[in-house]
Amino acid sequence: MALVLLASLVAYCTTEIDDLLVMFVLFSRTKNKSDKICVIVGKYIGLALVVGCSSLFAVYISKIPAYFVGFLGLVPVAIGIKTFFEKHTAVDVENKTAIAKTQSLAQKITLVVETVVVTLASSGDNIAIYIPFFASLHGLDYVVMIIVFVVMQAVLCTIGILVVNMKPIQCFFARWYKIIIPVLFILLGVYIMFKEGTILWIVREMHFGAQ
Repeated sequence: MALVLLASLVAYCTTEIDDLLVMFVLFSRTKNKSDKICVIVGKYIGLALVVGCSSLFAVYISKIPAYFVGFLGLVPVAIGIKTFFEKHTAVDVENKTAIAKTQSLAQKITLVVETVVVTLASSGDNIAIYIPFFASLHGLDYVVMIIVFVVMQAVLCTIGILVVNMKPIQCFFARWYKIIIPVLFILLGVYIMFKEGTILWIVREMHFGAQ
């Protein structure tokens, strides 16, 4: 059991450590506690989908080309472009409650869905590790793995929130939100497509198509 605990911890850390950047970018868009909860819910749904699909559909997922998964990187790019055109004003302590009350349910659902998709997009390479690891688990091993992943996800979310809540970070984003957030999302999308080989595949296809 101890070995499964350690292996689960290593599996999560090696695949999700780069997710700190994703977490930071996602939480940087939140304006209040309600928004942060939406991001957390989206992160857990995304993690559950990655873990569940890796466990149940390992054979089929392993046959999907990595560059195909990388096309999900277009989602953060689209979010970045959308954020650039959104109206944003600095949020102080007094009006946070008012914003939380007036924010529509549709906006909250959109934030959760965007978080899920971005999480899935940044987890393409995780599957390569999860599939063989999950195949080695039996019975209670799955329970241990799930507990470790749930706890570590909470730790990662906490780190993301603590960083975003730092006064210097808040002041910085209040001043440069319209530039920094869209750029971060676009760079995140490009990074995902580059990491999964999608950009290289597109360039290769364009090159051969031009011949």
